[in-house]
Amino acid sequence: MAKNDVALRVNDVSICFNLSKEKVDNFKELFIKKLKGEKLRFNEFWALKDVSFELKKGQTLGIIGATGSGKSTILQLLMRFYDADAGTIRIHGRD
Repeated sequence: MAKNDVALRVNDVSICFNLSKEKVDNFKELFIKKLKGEKLRFNEFWALKDVSFELKKGQTLGIIGATGSGKSTILQLLMRFYDADAGTIRIHGRD
């Protein structure tokens, strides 16, 4: 397969989010916690881990899965709303 036949290549892409262990309702609460010297604790959440696929020119792709399976996250990575923590995304004509 020629390199220019590939429209999209996703290679070993992973992204991790830090989710707060405690609920903070607003900026004021967060500010008060910081003033008191309290540290917020977080849980790591891997939304995607080592995802790879390739799409040739003219092909279509459907993304299906259960709630929380990373469908929106992969689309947001493709649109460059997020940067991947690991791996590469190559869109024909862009890096």
